[in-house]
Amino acid sequence: MNYTEMVSETWRHSKLGSSPHVYRELVRYATLAASSHNTQPWIFKLEPNQIQVLPDLSRRCPAVDPDDHHLYASLGCATENLLLAAQAAGLKGHCRFDASKSGLVVDFEEAEAERSALFEAIPLRQCSRSEYDGVPLTPEELELLQRAGEGEGVTATALFDLSEADAVFRRKFESNREEAIEEYRDYMAARESESLKPGTGFYLVKALLSLNQFQSGDKTPLVEVVVMSRNSPETGVRVFHNIREYGLNITRSAFTGGESVVDYLDAYDVDLFLTTNTKDAQRVIDSDSCAVALVKEPPANMEAIPDGQVRIAFDGDAVLFSDESEIVYKAEGLKGFHSAEDREQDNPLNDGPYATLLRKLSRLQDRLPHKVDFSPVRVAIITARNSPAEMRVIKTLRHWGVYVDEIFFLGGLDKSKIIKAFKAHIFFDDQDVHLEPAARYTPAGKVPYRSGSPLKDSEKQ
Repeated sequence: MNYTEMVSETWRHSKLGSSPHVYRELVRYATLAASSHNTQPWIFKLEPNQIQVLPDLSRRCPAVDPDDHHLYASLGCATENLLLAAQAAGLKGHCRFDASKSGLVVDFEEAEAERSALFEAIPLRQCSRSEYDGVPLTPEELELLQRAGEGEGVTATALFDLSEADAVFRRKFESNREEAIEEYRDYMAARESESLKPGTGFYLVKALLSLNQFQSGDKTPLVEVVVMSRNSPETGVRVFHNIREYGLNITRSAFTGGESVVDYLDAYDVDLFLTTNTKDAQRVIDSDSCAVALVKEPPANMEAIPDGQVRIAFDGDAVLFSDESEIVYKAEGLKGFHSAEDREQDNPLNDGPYATLLRKLSRLQDRLPHKVDFSPVRVAIITARNSPAEMRVIKTLRHWGVYVDEIFFLGGLDKSKIIKAFKAHIFFDDQDVHLEPAARYTPAGKVPYRSGSPLKDSEKQ
C-alpha cells in the first residue's frame, strides 16, 4: 500500500454498527483528532461498555508545554471525536475525569444513532503537509470562522412580557383549541402597534448587544441574538415592532407556528437559551446542546444597573460545575461535603451546564479592547460554599483558564442581598430557594437538572 492509499484508508468514514469491533472503530476516529505538535499523546484502554483515554507521558513536550496543558487539551480533542463517532454508532457516551488514572473515562449506553455535521467533518480535518500556498482566506471563510460558536437564543416571552397575551390563549385553549388559536391571532393583530413591557431577558439582551460597539470595522458582531417563538410569523408582528421600538439590533428570528423551537437551536449556533417553557428547557438540558434557563417573572423592584456593562452572576454547583458535589452534600451532609471537597481540592470539578458559556464569556472579554480588570463584561460567582470547600472552586477556575471578577462564598447566608448589591443583568441558579428572593430585584433564571440526575428526583419530592 503506497502513501496515498494509506492516507485514504486512514482518513475515511466507516460503517458503524453494533459489531464487537465498533469500539476499535471509535478509537480510530479518536486518533484523527488534532493534537499539540502532532504528538498524539494518548493511550486508549478498551473495557466492557467503556473506553479510557489516558495520557502517554512519553510524548510530553516539556520545553513548550511544561505544565502538560496542551497534552491534556489533545486528550479532550480525541475524546470529542470519540463521542461524536459513538453517537453515529448508536451509543451515548458519558465522559468523566478519573483523577486516579489522570485521564478521561467514557461510559457508553445504547441510544438512537445520529450522524451529526461535526461527525461528518472528522475525516475532512487534516493537514496536507504541503507547502503553504499563501492564498488568503476569503471574506466568507473569515466570517464563518468568526461566527462559529457565538450566539444567544431568547424566546419572545423571555425578551418581552407577553404574560397577558399568553393568559388569553391558555384560558381559551382549555375549552376549545381551534378557537383559541383564532382568538389569539385576533388578539395579537389588534395590538400589533402596542408596546410590550420588557421581559426577564430583555436587559441582558440589550446589554450584550451593546458590546457590538467594540467590534472592529466590518467584522462579524461580537454578540448575536436570535428571537425564537412558537408564534406564527403573522402573530409575531407585534414582537418585530417592539424590537424596532426598543432599538434592539436583532436580525435573526425563528417563528415555528406552534412547534417547539428547540430543534432549531443547533442551526443558529446558540450558546444560551432563555425560555419560559418548562418542557423546552428540559429538552435542552437533557440534550446538552447549550446552556438553558427557565426565566422567572420580570423583577417588580429592579435595581438600577451601571451603564456600559454586562453583569452576570452564576451559582456554582449544578450550574458552572457538575452536580456531583451537590449530590455528596445531599447524601452526606455538610460535614461530609466539606471533607470530600477539601480532600479533592487539587482535582478540578467537572463541567456543569454553564461551564462552556463561562469560557466563551472569558474569550469575549479577551476580544474587547480593554484590560480584563476594566472589561465591560463583569462576572460574579455567588455560591453557598465556604471554607474549606472554596479552594476547589478557585483551582478549578485556574485550571479552566477563566478570570472571574467577583466571587462570594456565603456559607449558607442569604444570596439575595449579595445579588441585589451586585446589580446583575441576570442571575443563574438551580434552586428556587435562592431564586425567588433574588427575583424581586434582579432578572433570574432557573437552571434545570438533567432528567437522570438524583437532584431531579429530590426536587420532585
